Amino acid sequence: MEVKGRLYTASDRVPTNSVTDTINPFKRAITYDDNGNIRPPNNDWLEFDATQHNFGFDKYMVLLVNDRINEGHVSDSIKNIYSDIVRLNQYFRIYIHKGSLPQGIFLAGLGSTGACGVPTDSIEFVCLTISDAYYDYLITVFNETDWKSGIFSTISGNTKGNISRGGTGYFYAINTKRIRLTYQNLLSVEP
Repeated sequence: MEVKGRLYTASDRVPTNSVTDTINPFKRAITYDDNGNIRPPNNDWLEFDATQHNFGFDKYMVLLVNDRINEGHVSDSIKNIYSDIVRLNQYFRIYIHKGSLPQGIFLAGLGSTGACGVPTDSIEFVCLTISDAYYDYLITVFNETDWKSGIFSTISGNTKGNISRGGTGYFYAINTKRIRLTYQNLLSVEP
């Protein structure tokens, strides 16, 4: 890319690791009545919670979650995978981490999302497998943003990047797989 007469370059490799449909960051939500007592599970209306950062997996990836497909809020272009790739920023991002990182596990705040509906409603994941280099970049970004204030936060520094001539950011390549599950099926996929 040329900006103000300077040519910037960057590259990444398309990951060869496969996208899996067995990773489920959602756990059945615990609900409470007006007196603060835990309600028994209601199988007619299912509620789920998921945190933005999930640890202890054997591979890392990014999940984009769309639970609005049951509400009619998503435009007709959602049915076209090519136009949908352009719209990925409209999804909630969940990060699946390999192993555990103290600065991520013991962070001061916690980003989360939820989903709920009848058992036949659906939730859609767009699973992105990413390269080792892009994951390393994301970790440096999280160390400066999401994980900055925890007890194990790291010393401030610059984020890594792969753009030449001192450009900031990261050009990346991904493998994707779209998975749609009903809420009933979501119960059977172990987190």
